[in-house]
Amino acid sequence: MDIPARLLDEVFADCNGRYPIEACGLLAGPRDGPGPTERWRMRNVAHHPRHRYVMDPEEQMDTWRAIEGTGHRVFAIYH
Repeated sequence: MDIPARLLDEVFADCNGRYPIEACGLLAGPRDGPGPTERWRMRNVAHHPRHRYVMDPEEQMDTWRAIEGTGHRVFAIYH
């Protein structure tokens, strides 16, 4: 899987911006493509978000459906 540098920069910026809380999100792109082209930021609702991550289940499912509704798919979860 090829992750564009621009997308990695967005992930690193998200992680740095939320430090010391662990960031999390989804990387998605066209279903028939070679890799992700977009990042979807998710809330970390873990009881101890400095040490672990838990995506809000409802937000995760809504986002997953939104991604699939555009003809894209989830390639990866980042945290």
